[in-house]
Amino acid sequence: QEQHASDSFEFISCVPNPANSKPTINVQLSEQSQLKLYVTNILGEHLITKDKLELVKGLNKINLKTINLEPGSYFVHLVINGVKQTKVLSIIK
Repeated sequence: QEQHASDSFEFISCVPNPANSKPTINVQLSEQSQLKLYVTNILGEHLITKDKLELVKGLNKINLKTINLEPGSYFVHLVINGVKQTKVLSIIK
């Protein structure tokens, strides 16, 4: 079961937001970790999934290709060791 708070990582931002094709996900880690990233629409459908991303301690920048997403609002979820953090990402064209 996923928790919703942690000191092990911080989902800092999705920039730019709104984005048109390649936002950057900024995440701060307290230790080297394996991360799962997925993007869902408002219905909860998984549109983008990146499993087992190996990230280092400190600030990590993950480039996300959103060119195939229609304009609208999406949820970007980051999961590390069962702990989930979510932010809203708006896509424009």
